[in-house]
Amino acid sequence: LPAIAGDSAIIASIPIASPKDSQLYELSCWLLVSDNDPRAANISAQLINEQGKIDTTADLLTRQSVDNFGMWFRSSKYFYVHRNIKSIRCMIRNTPNPSYIALDELLLRPVDAIIISKTADGSVMVNNHRFKTK
Repeated sequence: LPAIAGDSAIIASIPIASPKDSQLYELSCWLLVSDNDPRAANISAQLINEQGKIDTTADLLTRQSVDNFGMWFRSSKYFYVHRNIKSIRCMIRNTPNPSYIALDELLLRPVDAIIISKTADGSVMVNNHRFKTK
């Protein structure tokens, strides 16, 4: 997705189907940032409870990324999802605007899940980490 025009926006709302109590999840995504600017957008995972209210927030801080490819930075955060959580709303904070160029590969997964994806060019990702096949 190209960068949003505003300072913040909801980029996804993901329903959660009855997690085990206190199940550990990881949310990650790749953000393309400029090499001419030290700013980087951050993602907030808002855990929404049965009443439709924000129960907890987990922040993915892009500049703390230790996984990158060129100027693509993988933001990630581990957090517990309790039984009363019904969805996770992902919000991007584009401040100061503009603080990123594009967002790609948003992934929410229970930590015990292994997610493998392959792009049209043959690139492989495992749990949203680039995986070298050669």
